[in-house]
Amino acid sequence: MGGTMKKTALSLLLASALSTPAFAADADQAAPATPAQEAPVTTPRLNVFVEGTYIFNNNANRLPYAQYFGPNVRGQEYTNAYPYTVGSGKGYEISAGVALRVAPHVSLGLAYTGLRTNQSGDTGMFPDFAINTLLAGGRGRGGNPGIATSYNDAHVKTSVAGDVFDFNAGYDVGLGANEVTLIGGFRYAEFHQNTDAWLYDSEGGLVTNAHRRSRFSGVGPELGLKGEHSFGPGVISLEGSVLGSLLFGEQRSFTNGAWVDSEGYDPLDSHLVAHSHVAKTLDAEVGLTFHGSRERNHGAALTVGYKVNYYGGVVDTANGSSGDGKEFYGKTSADLLVHGVFVRLNYKM
Repeated sequence: MGGTMKKTALSLLLASALSTPAFAADADQAAPATPAQEAPVTTPRLNVFVEGTYIFNNNANRLPYAQYFGPNVRGQEYTNAYPYTVGSGKGYEISAGVALRVAPHVSLGLAYTGLRTNQSGDTGMFPDFAINTLLAGGRGRGGNPGIATSYNDAHVKTSVAGDVFDFNAGYDVGLGANEVTLIGGFRYAEFHQNTDAWLYDSEGGLVTNAHRRSRFSGVGPELGLKGEHSFGPGVISLEGSVLGSLLFGEQRSFTNGAWVDSEGYDPLDSHLVAHSHVAKTLDAEVGLTFHGSRERNHGAALTVGYKVNYYGGVVDTANGSSGDGKEFYGKTSADLLVHGVFVRLNYKM
């Protein structure tokens, strides 16, 4: 009996020993495999764009170029002045830029914007009322200031050319599907304004032509914010941005001209007016973006929207100047406000 119990115990021990590798193998087979990690979502390394804007006609910058004196209540003296002004006009704006991602949430950008507008104006013929130009300046016949000379018709043409360069850095705060980027950097801008006036007598003969040129250039810091909201996994998103800056610079205005009537050619006195000031700018836009694929961070995209650009104190008032070259009609700098529909082509890679 004792021998039988020993054999039984030995058999159980042997069976247990032989079955252990099988259990270990089963355990190894049953262990779940480590799941493969998904590739991280990448942001574009390089982003380039070109943009065109049609600027609608606006009256933000009214240039006073002439005035006529109507009779007072007694109908005898010409004492009431009625000014004639011309707006900045309509035109176009072209932009291009590039942004390079230098860190996961940081990018560096460079952009250029070129603005061009023009507008014309005419008082019409006034056979009975005197038209006194605010542009001619300098001396008139016999040494009298040209601004005191009367005309019967005044025609004016003005144009504005602006060139804006933006150098900035962007930081993506990362809000999931909603992209929000803080922008900081500096802006350099130049604005050139050319204004020409032609002044006629009662018979339509040219008496005086006057030319006024002004230029503002300045540089300063800029700060802004831009964002994008995607409508689900689709290919359409809503974009918007706001960017403001302070430009520390100088504005210079130069006026000259000539008498060209029957008495011959007689140049007007030319004079230069210059002063330093700080210009304020503010850009705002909103638009819908149509992406070429569901992968919004790569490939081409088209944005259509509306934008408003405000440039405070960058253009001339085209005000007249007295014989000593000093402005006599209001401040010497005026604001430029342009707005219109834009189309932007973007490519991310």
